[in-house]
Amino acid sequence: MLQLVSSYIDNSRPVKVFGQVSGGEHLDSAQPSPDHATASVTYANGVRALVTFGTKGSPEISDHESVFQHKRVRVFGKRGFVHWWMYGWERNTPTDGYSRGAHEYGEQDVLGQAGLTEAMFDWLDDDEKVHPTHLEQSLAEFNTILGIYHSALTHEPVELPFDPPDGLIESLKTLLL
Repeated sequence: MLQLVSSYIDNSRPVKVFGQVSGGEHLDSAQPSPDHATASVTYANGVRALVTFGTKGSPEISDHESVFQHKRVRVFGKRGFVHWWMYGWERNTPTDGYSRGAHEYGEQDVLGQAGLTEAMFDWLDDDEKVHPTHLEQSLAEFNTILGIYHSALTHEPVELPFDPPDGLIESLKTLLL
């Protein structure tokens, strides 16, 4: 989700995060994470994003049983909004007014994955066309997630980037298990 946010704001870097977490069922897994996390993320360009993610506690937006079928992105601006979810979209602008529609996520995902593959070939051909999920960007987003966890432990906003303390996941386990 953080990569989607970044892509909508020209990959501006996150500079501060204030987060909360709950549930520790997955903290002993190969991909340790709380069951639920929510945060306010402030970016260098002044944009603020409110993110909620996890396998428990995130809003369900369809009848689909998979925990991976409930993604949504909503962006509010000075002149309207756009809202995308796994099976539909809506937008409202002064020029076009309100509109909405449906789509199938599987069909959208095929196009998205093809676009990411093409972007990789473009980057191989031209160093100036950096891939949207390049390592530096991905590390900034991962650091944001670690910042959310640290913020939840300290109950304070965390300036980014930051150097996570040793034992961060162990501290989450102590709190959540």
